[in-house]
Amino acid sequence: MSRAVTGAGPMTAAPVLAGERESSIDVLRGFALLGILVVNIQMFAFPMLFPENPGALIDYTDAWNRAGVWITNLFAFGKMMFLFSLLFGAGVIFYARKFESGGLGAGAGLWYRRMAWLLLIGLIHAVFIWYGDILVWYAVVGMTFIWWVRKWPARALIPLGVGLMVLGASATVLIMSGLQALETMNQNTAEPMAQPMYDPTDPAHEIGVFQGGYLGIVFHRLIMLSFMYLIAVPFMYGPFIGGVMCLGMGLVKNGFLTGKWRTGTYFAFGVGGLGLGAGIAGLVLARAEADEFASGGLVSVLTPLVTGPLGGLGWAGLLLGLWKLGALGPVGVALGAVGRMALSNYLLTSIICTTIFYGYGFGYYAELEYPALFVVVLGVWAVCVVFSLVWLRVLKLPFGPAEWAWRTLTYGRIVRAGGATLPARETPPAG
Repeated sequence: MSRAVTGAGPMTAAPVLAGERESSIDVLRGFALLGILVVNIQMFAFPMLFPENPGALIDYTDAWNRAGVWITNLFAFGKMMFLFSLLFGAGVIFYARKFESGGLGAGAGLWYRRMAWLLLIGLIHAVFIWYGDILVWYAVVGMTFIWWVRKWPARALIPLGVGLMVLGASATVLIMSGLQALETMNQNTAEPMAQPMYDPTDPAHEIGVFQGGYLGIVFHRLIMLSFMYLIAVPFMYGPFIGGVMCLGMGLVKNGFLTGKWRTGTYFAFGVGGLGLGAGIAGLVLARAEADEFASGGLVSVLTPLVTGPLGGLGWAGLLLGLWKLGALGPVGVALGAVGRMALSNYLLTSIICTTIFYGYGFGYYAELEYPALFVVVLGVWAVCVVFSLVWLRVLKLPFGPAEWAWRTLTYGRIVRAGGATLPARETPPAG
C-alpha cells in the first residue's frame, strides 16, 4: 500500500505510513495469517493426503488427533485462506487510492511491477522453502483483471466476486471428480496405467522425500508445483481466488471491512457465518469418518470452497464487532502488528516449520501428532508476535524486512525508514 508525498518537487510514489493505515484491516490480516497455520501445520508435518484421509497418517482413534482434525476443519480449513484472499483484494483499494484522480490505467505500470516482484518472491518461496505457497497464486490473479475493476462500485464488485467464486468452485469439483474417476478406473483395470512420478494416494514416497536431503525435496517440489501451476491455478482455485479478491474490494467500498457497519450486524455475521460454516464442515467430516475417509475428497474440496466463505466472513464479523467495541485489547495490538508485517511473518513461518519437520532440519516429518502439532503452532505464533512487536514498536521501523524489500523492488529505489522513497520511475497524478 502506498501514499503520495508532496514537497517542492512533483509527487512521488511512496509506501503508506502506519498512521494512514486501516487498523481494522491489519487486525484481520494478522488473525488470518496466524490462523492459517492451524491448517498449514498439517501440510508442513504430513503428505498432501492428510486432509482427505488423516486416518492413513495418524492414529485417528486417539482423542487428541481426532479433536485436532475436527477443530481444524470446523474453524480454520478454508476459512483463513478465504479471509487472507479477501484482504488481499481489499489491499488493492488502499494501494490504488493515490491514483484515483487519474484515469483507469493510472498506476497500472507500478501495480504490475509490484505483482511481478511478488510472483518472483512467491516462486522462490515455493521452490526453495515450501510448496504450499499462496503468493504465486495472488500475483498471477493480481496480473489479470483485478486492477481494471477496482473503480467499480460495490454493487458490481460483489456480484462479480460471488459469480467467479461459484465458477471456480464448480470447475474444481468437476476436475477433482474427473481425477477421482480416472483413479478408480486405474484401480479396477487388470493392467493399471503407468503410475505418475508423484502419486498423492501413496504417501510413503512423499514421507521418504521430506525426511531426506534438501536437493531431493526441491526436485519433488517441482513435480508437485507443476500440477498446481498448470491446472489448479488457471482452472480451479484461480477463478475462485479472483472472486474472493473482488468481494474484498466490494466489502471495502461498502464499509464492511473498515468497521463502518453497526456492531450488532458484525456479530450477526459472526454467529451466522461461523455457525453455518462449522455446521456444514462438521456434516462433511462426519460423513467422511463414517465411510473411513473413502469419500475424503469431499472434505478437501467442499470444506474450503463451501464453508470457507461462510466461516471467513463469520470470523471477520466477530473480530470487527469486538474491534468496534474496543474489546480486543492487547490481543488486537498483537494481531495488528502481525498484520502490518504479514509478508515477513508468512515467510518466517515457512522457514521455521520446514526447519522443524524436514530432513535437512530437525526431521520431525510424519513424526509428530496432536497435541504436539498445536504446541508447534503456539510456538510459531509467539515468535511472530514478539518479532512483530519488537520490530515495529521497539525498533520503531514502519514495516517488516520483507515488506521493505518488496517496496524497494517495486519503486525501484531504496525505501527510507520514514516511509518515503527517492523519486520513483512512475509517479501518480497530481491532485
